Amino acid sequence: MKRTTVGIDEMWDDLQRGVEQIYADVEPLTRARYMTLYTHARNLMNTIDVYDGPRKYHITVYAVYQYVEAFLRNHVATRFDAVKGVTTEDTLRLYTSQWERFKICSKVLSHLLTLDNVKWWRKEWLQGTENVYGTYQLALVTWKDVLLSASGGKIIDGVLALIEDDRRGKPVDTSLIRGVVFSYVDLSMIEEKPSKDPFKLRVYETAFESRFLKDTKRFYELLKWEVVEYDHLSEYVRKAQLLLEEEEQRVKRYLHKSTLVPLVHTLWEVLIANHVEVLYAEFKNLLGEERHDDLASRYRLMSRNFIATSNLAHLFEERVSGQALLALELVGDTVFEDPLLYVDILMQVYRKYHNIVITVFANDICFVCSLDEACTKFINQSAAALHANSFRNLPEFYAKYCDTVLRKLSEAPDDFQLENAFDGVMTVLKYVEDKDAFQKCYIERLLKRIAQQLSICEVMEGKYMYRLRTACYHSCFSTLDRMFRDIEASKEVTTKFTMDIRNSGEGLIPEFSIHVLTSGLWPFRQPFHLQLPPELEGIVQRFTNFYSGLHRTRKLQWLHNLSKGELVTGGFKEDYTIQASTLQMAVLLQYNQRLSFTVHQLQERTDMDVGILLQLLQSLLNSELLTCLQDDLEESGKLLPGTVVSLFEGYHNKEKLVNISAPLKEGRETDQAVTQRMIEDDRKILVEAAIVRIMKIRKMLEHQDLIFEVIDLLEPKFKPTETLIKECTRKLIEREYLEEDNNQPNTYKYLP
Repeated sequence: MKRTTVGIDEMWDDLQRGVEQIYADVEPLTRARYMTLYTHARNLMNTIDVYDGPRKYHITVYAVYQYVEAFLRNHVATRFDAVKGVTTEDTLRLYTSQWERFKICSKVLSHLLTLDNVKWWRKEWLQGTENVYGTYQLALVTWKDVLLSASGGKIIDGVLALIEDDRRGKPVDTSLIRGVVFSYVDLSMIEEKPSKDPFKLRVYETAFESRFLKDTKRFYELLKWEVVEYDHLSEYVRKAQLLLEEEEQRVKRYLHKSTLVPLVHTLWEVLIANHVEVLYAEFKNLLGEERHDDLASRYRLMSRNFIATSNLAHLFEERVSGQALLALELVGDTVFEDPLLYVDILMQVYRKYHNIVITVFANDICFVCSLDEACTKFINQSAAALHANSFRNLPEFYAKYCDTVLRKLSEAPDDFQLENAFDGVMTVLKYVEDKDAFQKCYIERLLKRIAQQLSICEVMEGKYMYRLRTACYHSCFSTLDRMFRDIEASKEVTTKFTMDIRNSGEGLIPEFSIHVLTSGLWPFRQPFHLQLPPELEGIVQRFTNFYSGLHRTRKLQWLHNLSKGELVTGGFKEDYTIQASTLQMAVLLQYNQRLSFTVHQLQERTDMDVGILLQLLQSLLNSELLTCLQDDLEESGKLLPGTVVSLFEGYHNKEKLVNISAPLKEGRETDQAVTQRMIEDDRKILVEAAIVRIMKIRKMLEHQDLIFEVIDLLEPKFKPTETLIKECTRKLIEREYLEEDNNQPNTYKYLP
């Protein structure tokens, strides 16, 4: 035991000499010397003292800790004596060199005493014992304590003096500033009670940054009066922008990045805050004059403050909304009769200001949101201008735009024109609030295009559908996939029917085609009652029998109001091919029997609704295929049941292919009313489902909170009104899905 004690004394003396050698400005430790000291440290830590205390600590370990702490404090104090006095560049250079060497030496000592950290110091530190650190942390804490209590203020004075010289354009060794500044950053990492915010640099902020910001404010408050002397606001903006950019570069060169935000705030208060109203007014004028370079410079200056940027974005939003409405007003009311022109004008406005957002405002999120807000306003609120028009809502108007693009035209558009049109409707549709209404109207017109074979191309229809589904959320257009699969299945049925006719040897009407569509999937209307003439009844009955053989449980319901055909004339001087609706054909084919009928006789033979028949006869009279005597008409010119309508045998037309198809006005108005009613009914179902879904999760919810959550849930499809939500809530209460809480007013409870 005595021999062990002597060994400990020798190791202890040699370890002390080794610690002093590490920090001495002499030749560095050799590898052999380092391993000797490491062995001494390990043996000392493994020595168990017979006088083990109640906490069972190694007395030798604690003695090493006390020695290292005292040595470091004495060593650091000695080093700081060398930097006392005037804070010249030489002094700062000495400080930074001493600091860098001190860190290196402390890391060597920490590696040497690693076992201490593991066995005791680290354990105590993690348990929260005050004033106990690992070796490297102890070294930095010692440096910090001596620095802040002794020469810290003078060193900061020297750093601030160099920064001011740099601001005045004098040559400065910025490595000295960076060395001192980042010594404070390093010292912030070993606080006795670290901040909850891992990025909070308390020592750096307290000892250096606060003084730096005060000095910055003082410097620029003196300089500000020189800047204000500029005659033109643009010169002031350029100077202020230059000063801000210079300060931002200083942060990058020799300050910690966390200083950038408070520094910009300080500069904003000094240089810009008192001039923001003038800058706002000028920004508005620059928008009107479209001076993009000046707008970009104002934005770069103001973008450093979120409130100022938001205010500029609001001015931009007002400008976009105003220009869109002005563009529509300049064209006149005719724009609301032409969906292509309407969407083209909106797209011109959108593309113009979208390009400005990217090139002038660096695609700033505030300006992106402002552009979206402006587009949402003028795209949805301009519906008020449509009320006098036959299109009473924007979703239907945009559906008509899509229909116009995808219909067969005499001059087919090229791929570029189609893509351009697609981009236009996708952009506009992104901002349409009532996407569910658009879906209904779009499908209505899609059905007519498919049924009447007016679609420009099924490939284009499918491509368009994919983009619509992407823009309007999958839930709004998920049924369209099934609709197109339905069309493909219909083609197969038509092909089989054609083959069956050929195999049977029967004749077939040229280019006869049929669409067999699922009634529950497509928005069919109640079909018009029609007694087909024999020329059409035969092929209809033939297909009905064929389809019944394929699907015995299915029933066909013919939609003659959506179909059309061609008639070849033989009773005129020249032969013509007449393109007409099936309803018109049913009337014209009656004249194969004789040349004249009364209106009443035609009604009996076709079994049509009188109102529909009168519209058809009027369209045929207008096309001059039929004629009647003026004496047989009412004073208003309307047809009477006894009016005789005859085939006009002297019919002549320059064109051999004559299209006389005309939409039924009454039917179109009825379609609009039915579509609107379907939209309203679907919305009620969606709102009720949303309320039940929310209440099933929440169990109890106040009325206003319920309204907010329902709107948030359904907004991708449409924005429900509070009145609709209240109505649906009352219905759910009546059906005992919910109940009102008797103890809390305006609160609902879910009933499982």
